Amino acid sequence: MMVNLTLLTTLQNEKKTLQHLLIDFRNVSRDLYELHRSMLNMTNADHAFVVTGGLSFLKEFIQSSKEFKSNIYSLKQSVVSLPLAYKMLEEIEVILLGWLNTSYPDIKDVQKTLQSAAHLRQALNEGVRTKATEEMTILLVQVKDRWYAHVIAVVKQVNDKSRRIQIRSIAMALGTVLFMILFSFWVTRGLVSRPPEVA
Repeated sequence: MMVNLTLLTTLQNEKKTLQHLLIDFRNVSRDLYELHRSMLNMTNADHAFVVTGGLSFLKEFIQSSKEFKSNIYSLKQSVVSLPLAYKMLEEIEVILLGWLNTSYPDIKDVQKTLQSAAHLRQALNEGVRTKATEEMTILLVQVKDRWYAHVIAVVKQVNDKSRRIQIRSIAMALGTVLFMILFSFWVTRGLVSRPPEVA
């Protein structure tokens, strides 16, 4: 009876593990999507600003870069237990900073940035944005792959543990039934083979 209670407790703990993993999975998937979306918004706003010189595109770029930084921070908190994925996110941050420093050295001063449109066109021609976007996309895919591999490994581990618990439970139930059959056979045999008592 005590062993069954232990097995039940273990199964409940594994269920909780899977529930937390599912919540983490949703959060990380959402954060990956939001990070990629903000990166695309940055790319589009950057391109539109360089082509048109419109201030609204620069503001959109600045807002998207803030969202990107916020999303990457949130994602790093979620994958802190996966060192390689965490390192990849740090690499994405370095690439982003390189892109910002190359394309927008005076990003805090909007007037200087507007005046340095020639610098921006040169950075565009050098492919800074394209190269940064490609590198960040590759790293995002790798982070996603690492995360999915982690989720699959945990689910497999919980599934294996649950299967072992089920096998133990079945074995214990069969052992109990066998014991009860043998015990009842022994008791009935003792009653049948005993000579009647003389009064």
